[in-house]
Amino acid sequence: MTGLFRKLFWESAVNRWIAAYLGAVALATALVLASVYATSTRVVEAEMRAAVEAELRGFQDDLRLLGVFGLASAVNRRAADGRDGDGVYLLVSRTGARIAGNLSAWPDSLGAAEGWTALQARRVDRRASAAAVAFAATLPGGERLLVGREAAGLRVFEGALRTAMLSAVAVLAALTVAAGSLLSRALRRRLDALGATAEQIASGDLDQRAPRSAAGDEFDRLADRLNAMLARISELVGDLRLVTDSVSHDLRSPLTRLRGHLDAALAIEADPAARARIEAALGEADMALTAFSGLIAIARAEAGVGRDQFERVDVAQMVRELAELFGPAAQEAGLRLSVETPAVLTAQAHRQLLAQAISNLLDNALRHGPRGGEVRLLVDMARDAGGAAAQARVRVIDDGPGVPAADRERALKRFVQLRAQEAGGEAGGEAGGEAGGE
Repeated sequence: MTGLFRKLFWESAVNRWIAAYLGAVALATALVLASVYATSTRVVEAEMRAAVEAELRGFQDDLRLLGVFGLASAVNRRAADGRDGDGVYLLVSRTGARIAGNLSAWPDSLGAAEGWTALQARRVDRRASAAAVAFAATLPGGERLLVGREAAGLRVFEGALRTAMLSAVAVLAALTVAAGSLLSRALRRRLDALGATAEQIASGDLDQRAPRSAAGDEFDRLADRLNAMLARISELVGDLRLVTDSVSHDLRSPLTRLRGHLDAALAIEADPAARARIEAALGEADMALTAFSGLIAIARAEAGVGRDQFERVDVAQMVRELAELFGPAAQEAGLRLSVETPAVLTAQAHRQLLAQAISNLLDNALRHGPRGGEVRLLVDMARDAGGAAAQARVRVIDDGPGVPAADRERALKRFVQLRAQEAGGEAGGEAGGEAGGE
């Protein structure tokens, strides 16, 4: 449950925004309904008190004009007229004896209190007591008068109002959740479209552009800015392609001509010492051409140029072939070379660059591994940090002392060579990574 909550809310900004919006709507609705409830009950109670006060004024007039007996007759008439209503009336003498009204006796809970009060009163025509709101007053002659209304009607109104409000809250919550879900889906659809385009661009397809709608909203303005940036990047990549092609032509040609001159010199040279120097120069020229071609290929691949040279490569088969190729060198170095690969493991990769990367790791392991040690070649699948995408992984593990921890980050930078005492063998290396993935 916690994992589901984390995936739905914590890891989704859209869902967090929608949840915050729903929370704000719920809080505002609760405050509004609470205010309506309090105001409505106050209005109803005020109307009930106003009716009681009007009756009190009428009883005061009866007392002034007709005396206590006239007041008693008026109270009895009101009690009789309100037999099926909710009126509460009682007139008692100074000694507490009942004179008139629909209550049998003065409520014990009132005592000598005067003014507005809430009480439990049982009318003579009712079997059970009921909550009531009444006004108690002491008359000039010492008699006491109680006039009020049973609160059953108020409680029924409050219950009906609560039921209506809860129903309104339920309907509003359902509508709000539905609206939030639709909004979340709409936002996700737009964001997923941008994300899919970004993934295609990251894979090297610089001709992709962020989709836009005709609404001209914030997403469209963001898409316009992204597309302008992509257009500029495409232009820069085109310039890079032109530069690399020019550099490749301008430098490879003289190196090729130099090699041709060396071949010609070797054909006519008879002196063994001179021939050895020419052959050494030919080897250096070949190494320069190979290294130069590799650097150009890497630069173009990193810039997204030459993606057409990527293909499905059986990494497991490639590693086995390289192991056979480096086997004699491992025996000569006094090392055991072992291979652990699945039968088939393919990945989308640049075949030449991947083979060169694995070869470099193997060459380094053979040069720095101690005699009698072992060099292991492992091929498997590795998942990314999110656990979703899988990639082919090639590991070269040897028994060398490895690169010191302080120099490992520096060793991965371009054109960095560690000193001999620093480079004392690789504890292990990986190739494949971004080169491909299932």
